Amino acid sequence: MDVMGTLVQTVVSMTAMMAVGFVLYRRRLVDNDGVAQISNVVLFVASPSVVMLSFARDFDLQRLVDGGVGSLAFALITVASAVVALVLLPRDRLGQFGVVFTNVGFIGIPIVQSVLGQDYVFFISVAIAVNVFAIWTYGVWLVSSDMSQVSLCKVLANPNVIAIILGLVLFVAPITLPVWLSGALTAMGNLNTGLAMVVLGAYVAQTDVRSLLRDRRIYYTCFLRLIVVPLASALLLSLFPLSTEVRLVMLIGAAAPTGALAAMLSRLYGGDYRYAAGLVSVSTIFSMVTLPLVTAVALPIL
Repeated sequence: MDVMGTLVQTVVSMTAMMAVGFVLYRRRLVDNDGVAQISNVVLFVASPSVVMLSFARDFDLQRLVDGGVGSLAFALITVASAVVALVLLPRDRLGQFGVVFTNVGFIGIPIVQSVLGQDYVFFISVAIAVNVFAIWTYGVWLVSSDMSQVSLCKVLANPNVIAIILGLVLFVAPITLPVWLSGALTAMGNLNTGLAMVVLGAYVAQTDVRSLLRDRRIYYTCFLRLIVVPLASALLLSLFPLSTEVRLVMLIGAAAPTGALAAMLSRLYGGDYRYAAGLVSVSTIFSMVTLPLVTAVALPIL
């Protein structure tokens, strides 16, 4: 498989879809409410459908073991990212959030689907589970500075986590989805990439990117998020007994831009929303270039 060629084509396609979202928002064909509603369709329907389908297959012990090892690897990547962010951005809690937590669902799933195929969504799903757990615990504490705001209930209520739990039941039990249900999940899952990219494009359209590009903090944080952490992650992943393909899945998750929850949680807990939204938008734009480049450098290591 021509991994780099497929990855570049996928990123170009995703950029085009983001441009559609940008234009739709700027031409006022969708507004903030519309973007939020589309985002909900992705979060509650499309993305969980893709995740469920990735588990709906015959039980395979080796796949289960690789998933467990992959989740451990991604957890260690998250911890290492937190240490890097704490050391290099000691006074910038939102910047630390931006370095540690990626948009692994919106960006990771479409890329893994295109580059490696539906079978490997299974492995990006375990990375999503680790990411969700870390965001609603350590991430919430970073943004709010208040441990009382940390909620495990929000972890368990996340649609992707619910989909993973249900998917695991399907995977380990002798249950075969009826054709009508698997067909419905496939159709809903096919909405994921296009709608996710439209949302991100509209998100970029909501921010004054030109003024944000004059903020040096954005460049430094994006450099750590998009270059330093992924390359360090590649070195860490090379130590794990995983196939090159599974390592690549985890690397894609680690190389994704800052998660959109940076802005959402910042608004919820009274943080610097403009800075957080800028991190999400600018890192998303930059990732369209850095993700293929970092992958090209990291592939020989993997």
